[in-house]
Amino acid sequence: MDRKGSDPFTSSREGIVDGDKNFAALLKYLKEKALPKIFDTWDDLRLKRGEEGGDENSRKSKKQRKARDLYALASGEYSPDASSPRRDVVDGWLDELRDDAEFNIASYVDCFLSENLARRYIAERNLPLSDRTKSEAGGWRQRESAKKTKANLSYSIRKNKDIDYLGMDDLAFTVEGRTGNSGEVSLTRDAIEYAPVRNVVGHTGLLTETGKGLLRLKYENIKARIKTLVAEMPPAKRKGGAKKSARRK
Repeated sequence: MDRKGSDPFTSSREGIVDGDKNFAALLKYLKEKALPKIFDTWDDLRLKRGEEGGDENSRKSKKQRKARDLYALASGEYSPDASSPRRDVVDGWLDELRDDAEFNIASYVDCFLSENLARRYIAERNLPLSDRTKSEAGGWRQRESAKKTKANLSYSIRKNKDIDYLGMDDLAFTVEGRTGNSGEVSLTRDAIEYAPVRNVVGHTGLLTETGKGLLRLKYENIKARIKTLVAEMPPAKRKGGAKKSARRK
């Protein structure tokens, strides 16, 4: 800015002369290159330290950031006191778990929503359980009962319905069978392939990158199918039926 032969500053030294080309170039550089780089680096360093970053940065989705923030809040409760000789070791473990925790937390929410929405769909439409799915639910009920007895628990700890004992594969089978309806991609097939990686997340295990990729792919299909299913009106509540009832009145 300060160059020979041309003074870009006003006489009061409190401003820049209008139209100065170097100043315009400096502003453009700051806006298009320097500041975005600074903000991006700030976001990256904040995330690596387990702190909140910039919500508008596209490095991570809002869901990923919220999962990471939740982990940061919870993990702080497990960090030893500053005076503990194990502080560095445990904090190192917590740092190592951060990326996997972000993935698992977000994935668990996806699993929770898809499976419980499928249960609501089945209940609303009174879809019958097959003998196989009833047997599966009964097996889980018995195993849970045995563990409750061992733990000396006599009160209920789960909503006591067969459907609550079923995973996505059995729920999908109840919704549409093995091959899907009307030629649509089978929710059942996706759910069967998704079950092994879903179970790793459900049991707090850590997935390989290949496992994470499989879960992402299968869940996108499952999410889209569930979203379509629950948006459909039940047969008795379709608009045509409502109009017919109104005419009868």
